[in-house]
Amino acid sequence: MPAAGRIDCQSHLFCPELLALLEKRKNSPYAYRKGSDLYVAIEGWRRRVLPKHTDVAAKLADMDAAGIEKTALSVNDPGPELFAKDGPALARLLNDYIAGIVKSHPARFFGLCVLPVQDTDEALKSWSVA
Repeated sequence: MPAAGRIDCQSHLFCPELLALLEKRKNSPYAYRKGSDLYVAIEGWRRRVLPKHTDVAAKLADMDAAGIEKTALSVNDPGPELFAKDGPALARLLNDYIAGIVKSHPARFFGLCVLPVQDTDEALKSWSVA
């Protein structure tokens, strides 16, 4: 059982739709496969994506094992600021992904949004919630 009041100040999950988009790209940021492994690449930086990095049930199990009651959940890199004019649409996709997880598990997660900082007007729209 999670310890009452123990909060993880930031934890990440990869959005599966973002990973699928990255696999179609040829320029940074992009994703590629090496054998059965998936990697995200941003310029010279690489990260292997483990199956549990997209699995909400695995995230909850890890939280339980660590005694964490609730976590601030956000998406993993890359963020919308790296997608030029497509950043605002990507921010909406990523924020909707996190909001859906929070809605499904409100006692365990609260969300941290991402903003398309390359477009101030869109960033303000992304940040304001109805």
